[in-house]
Amino acid sequence: MAFELSEEQRELAGTVDRLLADTTAGPRARQLIEAPDGWRELWDAVADLGALAMAAPEQSGGLGLGPVELVAVAEAVGRHLAPGPIVATAGAFVPTLAPLAAEHPLAAAALAAVAEDGATAALVASDPHPRAGAPAATA
Repeated sequence: MAFELSEEQRELAGTVDRLLADTTAGPRARQLIEAPDGWRELWDAVADLGALAMAAPEQSGGLGLGPVELVAVAEAVGRHLAPGPIVATAGAFVPTLAPLAAEHPLAAAALAAVAEDGATAALVASDPHPRAGAPAATA
Protein backbone atom coordinates (compact mmCIF):
# COMPACT_ATOMS: atom_id res chain seq x y z
CA MET A 1 0.00 0.00 0.00
CA ALA A 2 1.45 3.36 -1.03
CA PHE A 3 0.95 6.21 1.36
CA GLU A 4 2.01 9.83 1.10
CA LEU A 5 1.26 12.85 3.25
CA SER A 6 -0.63 15.75 1.74
CA GLU A 7 1.07 19.13 1.37
CA GLU A 8 -0.74 20.42 4.48
CA GLN A 9 0.28 17.38 6.51
CA ARG A 10 3.91 17.75 5.41
CA GLU A 11 3.79 21.43 6.34
CA LEU A 12 2.45 20.67 9.83
CA ALA A 13 5.04 17.95 10.41
CA GLY A 14 7.81 20.21 9.09
CA THR A 15 6.79 23.08 11.35
CA VAL A 16 6.84 20.86 14.45
CA ASP A 17 10.08 19.23 13.31
CA ARG A 18 11.83 22.61 12.89
CA LEU A 19 10.61 23.82 16.29
CA LEU A 20 11.87 20.67 17.99
CA ALA A 21 15.18 20.76 16.09
CA ASP A 22 15.77 24.34 17.22
CA THR A 23 14.65 23.72 20.80
CA THR A 24 16.14 20.31 21.59
CA ALA A 25 19.57 20.60 19.93
CA GLY A 26 22.89 20.28 21.75
CA PRO A 27 23.29 21.70 25.27
CA ARG A 28 19.70 22.92 25.21
CA ALA A 29 18.52 19.29 25.27
CA ARG A 30 20.31 18.65 28.56
CA GLN A 31 18.67 21.73 30.12
CA LEU A 32 15.24 20.52 28.99
CA ILE A 33 15.79 17.13 30.59
CA GLU A 34 17.62 18.07 33.80
CA ALA A 35 15.59 21.05 35.00
CA PRO A 36 12.51 20.00 37.00
CA ASP A 37 10.23 21.91 34.64
CA GLY A 38 12.68 22.32 31.77
CA TRP A 39 10.23 20.81 29.32
CA ARG A 40 7.68 23.56 30.06
CA GLU A 41 9.25 26.06 27.62
CA LEU A 42 9.11 23.46 24.85
CA TRP A 43 5.57 22.52 25.89
CA ASP A 44 4.43 26.13 25.61
CA ALA A 45 5.99 26.46 22.14
CA VAL A 46 4.29 23.25 20.94
CA ALA A 47 0.99 24.46 22.44
CA ASP A 48 1.35 27.80 20.65
CA LEU A 49 1.53 25.88 17.35
CA GLY A 50 -1.78 24.21 18.17
CA ALA A 51 -0.17 20.78 17.97
CA LEU A 52 -1.36 19.65 21.41
CA ALA A 53 -5.02 19.97 20.50
CA MET A 54 -4.81 19.19 16.81
CA ALA A 55 -7.21 16.23 17.20
CA ALA A 56 -9.70 18.19 19.30
CA PRO A 57 -12.84 19.42 17.56
CA GLU A 58 -12.75 23.02 16.38
CA GLN A 59 -15.61 23.93 18.75
CA SER A 60 -13.31 22.91 21.64
CA GLY A 61 -10.50 25.12 20.37
CA GLY A 62 -8.70 22.39 18.46
CA LEU A 63 -7.84 21.93 14.80
CA GLY A 64 -10.11 18.94 14.10
CA LEU A 65 -7.29 16.91 12.53
CA GLY A 66 -6.97 13.14 12.52
CA PRO A 67 -4.64 10.22 13.18
CA VAL A 68 -2.39 10.84 10.17
CA GLU A 69 -1.45 14.27 11.47
CA LEU A 70 -0.98 12.84 14.96
CA VAL A 71 1.46 10.25 13.64
CA ALA A 72 3.39 12.88 11.67
CA VAL A 73 3.81 15.01 14.81
CA ALA A 74 4.59 12.00 17.03
CA GLU A 75 7.31 11.01 14.58
CA ALA A 76 8.94 14.44 14.96
CA VAL A 77 8.65 14.23 18.77
CA GLY A 78 10.38 10.84 18.73
CA ARG A 79 13.04 11.88 16.24
CA HIS A 80 14.12 14.73 18.53
CA LEU A 81 13.55 12.85 21.81
CA ALA A 82 11.45 15.78 22.97
CA PRO A 83 10.74 15.70 26.71
CA GLY A 84 7.32 16.24 28.22
CA PRO A 85 3.92 14.60 27.83
CA ILE A 86 3.36 15.69 24.21
CA VAL A 87 2.34 12.28 22.86
CA ALA A 88 0.37 11.39 26.03
CA THR A 89 -1.67 14.57 25.68
CA ALA A 90 -1.93 15.10 21.92
CA GLY A 91 -1.87 11.45 20.88
CA ALA A 92 -3.90 9.72 23.59
CA PHE A 93 -5.87 12.06 25.85
CA VAL A 94 -7.18 14.47 23.20
CA PRO A 95 -8.27 11.84 20.61
CA THR A 96 -9.99 9.79 23.32
CA LEU A 97 -12.02 12.75 24.58
CA ALA A 98 -12.66 14.35 21.17
CA PRO A 99 -15.67 12.16 20.24
CA LEU A 100 -17.24 12.87 23.64
CA ALA A 101 -16.92 16.67 23.59
CA ALA A 102 -20.22 17.44 21.85
CA GLU A 103 -22.33 15.68 24.48
CA HIS A 104 -20.20 15.85 27.62
CA PRO A 105 -19.35 19.30 29.03
CA LEU A 106 -16.45 17.98 31.13
CA ALA A 107 -14.80 16.45 28.07
CA ALA A 108 -15.28 19.71 26.15
CA ALA A 109 -13.82 21.70 29.06
CA ALA A 110 -10.80 19.39 29.32
CA LEU A 111 -10.13 19.69 25.60
CA ALA A 112 -10.48 23.47 25.78
CA ALA A 113 -7.97 23.55 28.65
CA VAL A 114 -5.44 21.74 26.47
CA ALA A 115 -6.21 23.78 23.35
CA GLU A 116 -6.44 27.21 24.91
CA ASP A 117 -4.32 27.01 28.05
CA GLY A 118 -1.73 24.35 27.17
CA ALA A 119 -2.86 22.07 30.01
CA THR A 120 -1.06 18.74 30.36
CA ALA A 121 -3.23 15.65 30.41
CA ALA A 122 -3.04 11.88 30.49
CA LEU A 123 -5.42 8.95 30.52
CA VAL A 124 -5.91 6.82 33.60
CA ALA A 125 -7.35 3.34 33.30
CA SER A 126 -9.07 1.89 36.30
CA ASP A 127 -11.10 -1.16 37.11
CA PRO A 128 -14.76 -0.16 37.43
CA HIS A 129 -15.24 -2.95 39.97
CA PRO A 130 -12.10 -3.13 42.11
CA ARG A 131 -11.78 -6.04 44.51
CA ALA A 132 -11.29 -5.36 48.18
CA GLY A 133 -7.63 -5.65 49.07
CA ALA A 134 -6.48 -5.68 45.44
CA PRO A 135 -3.19 -3.84 44.87
CA ALA A 136 -3.40 -0.49 43.14
CA ALA A 137 -0.86 0.81 40.67
CA THR A 138 -0.24 4.21 39.16
CA ALA A 139 1.91 5.19 36.24
